[in-house]
Amino acid sequence: MTRKIAIVSGKGGVGKSATAANLGIALAQLGKDVTVVDANFTTPDLSLHFGSPIGTPTLHHVVTGEFRLEDAIHVHPSGLKIIPASIAIGDMKRTRYSKHRLERIINRLTGDFILLDTQAGLSNEVQMVMAAADEVLVVTNPEWPAITDALKTILIAKEHGAQITGVILNRVTNHKIEPSLKGVESILETEIIGIIPEDIHIKHSIATKNPVIIYEPNSDAAVSFKEIAAKIAGVKYKVPNKYKRKFKLMLKNLFG
Repeated sequence: MTRKIAIVSGKGGVGKSATAANLGIALAQLGKDVTVVDANFTTPDLSLHFGSPIGTPTLHHVVTGEFRLEDAIHVHPSGLKIIPASIAIGDMKRTRYSKHRLERIINRLTGDFILLDTQAGLSNEVQMVMAAADEVLVVTNPEWPAITDALKTILIAKEHGAQITGVILNRVTNHKIEPSLKGVESILETEIIGIIPEDIHIKHSIATKNPVIIYEPNSDAAVSFKEIAAKIAGVKYKVPNKYKRKFKLMLKNLFG
């Protein structure tokens, strides 16, 4: 059965698109058939994480009927399939999308996982994508404004009947000023299924348009993404020995 997961964030800048890109590749490396869709019709940037060529068919062009869905599916060297959205403002202005139209497109996709990258916030566009998905994965940072917005996102997703896959806490520095893991879970009433540490390699990977799992596969962030992907896929992932002590220490500090 194909799992359609919307990757959302109540606040911008928390690393949602980077999460979608890296989880997609991590799942593909586990042998899963994965398609990542940039379902952000207004401010898309998923293609920039992969260096997708400009001028190729996008989701916008599928919605307008200019190209077939098959034309907009681009296969990454990792085996991941990507459907980008157009970054051209002209395409944004003339594209008329709807929940039903998006659902029809998504329902035509097959495979193990369909990951839907969304716009930040809780606009009608975001809610449309959440309604078209089966599950919602929330990305947030260990900062109160981001956590508060994540709570709103979770509540809205539940209103749409979506199953909450969990929360990913991104850009964790393990500093004492950050809220504890228990505190965040208590407020969100949702399991934190993964923690991504602050890692300079992510910024480098974005600059080179190559997700960190490929750019620096042994980095702290890459190992964390692989661990989360394995958990989502329901398979075991053995954390390399040199990271075990570091992760245990981080969890101990976060749990307070």
